[in-house]
Amino acid sequence: MTQKSQNSLFVIIADASSQSLCSSIKDLTQDQLNDLLRKYTPLMKQVFEGKHQASWRHQHYKAGGAKQYNLNYNVPVGPFTDEQYQAIVSYLMGIYCVSHKRYLKYVMKVLVSEMLIAIFMDIHGISDPEDAEAKMGVEHSGQ
Repeated sequence: MTQKSQNSLFVIIADASSQSLCSSIKDLTQDQLNDLLRKYTPLMKQVFEGKHQASWRHQHYKAGGAKQYNLNYNVPVGPFTDEQYQAIVSYLMGIYCVSHKRYLKYVMKVLVSEMLIAIFMDIHGISDPEDAEAKMGVEHSGQ
């Protein structure tokens, strides 16, 4: 799969949201954050189901071993506050870990990062996830 096809799902989602809710992450209200979480829930489901191999994190998680382990060091918290980060984690756990913790590792290693990136892209009008990750301080891309 080419890099362009890996990023296509994110580009489509980012382009669909030409108007962001506010000008920066720190200015997000809880209601705005909740709206963004709901907006990107379908994308997280697609990543989770592996329907669109748009996420190098998903691929590394499924590969296991060192690739999966190294995902611990690639969480792009960037400009998000602790409260925003916790709200995102709680939201995703409420979907994927409601009856058991079977998917907790996947949520923490893949979906939290993907949600952070999707929200960052939306707020800043970025269409390329690699650009967003670079601006968020993530050193490792999926190559």
